Amino acid sequence: MPLQRNITYSAARAFTLVELLVVMVIIAVLVAISGVAYSNVIKSAKKTQASAMCAQLVGGLQAYFSEYKQWPVGVASDGNIDSATKLGNLATVLNGGRAINATSPTAAPNADNPRGVHFLSFTKKDYTLGDSTVNYPVTPWDGFYYLKFDTDLDNFLTGLPEKGDSPTGGSLGMGIQTAAWAADTATSDGMVVAISYE
Repeated sequence: MPLQRNITYSAARAFTLVELLVVMVIIAVLVAISGVAYSNVIKSAKKTQASAMCAQLVGGLQAYFSEYKQWPVGVASDGNIDSATKLGNLATVLNGGRAINATSPTAAPNADNPRGVHFLSFTKKDYTLGDSTVNYPVTPWDGFYYLKFDTDLDNFLTGLPEKGDSPTGGSLGMGIQTAAWAADTATSDGMVVAISYE
């Protein structure tokens, strides 16, 4: 006599539509939370990168002043670096007289840096705007850095911005020689987010 098996399938072993929907909602919430966290990490990294670049620009200017006992006034006689052109000229002077996108491997001393001293340690990546290389350091938001230095040598700068101010000026006055700042031009308000003073 053959052995018979009774095979029965229980409906309790399968997932219900409600359970599947609950799992999908949980996954969607986790994805949304991780997206916001990733966005905040990227914003924070850009601010940190801009702050480091501002500090490097200020350090380069201070080293220039220590070397020559004057500011590179041929770049900006009023001490305001407020355009990409002026920033490019300053970067060339602080880079030993050589533009970062120049093909010549040697620096060509100029009137503002006759000894051809190299004061900056930027890389070509710092001068990349989109797919092209420009002659000035580019912010993480594809803008340029603003700088101010004390041309009258009274160790006091005025018209400096604070974080949250417009990058083209502020009302802050400080007993310092140099300042550099960057604005988040990717946002609609374009306010200053990174500053370095010395």
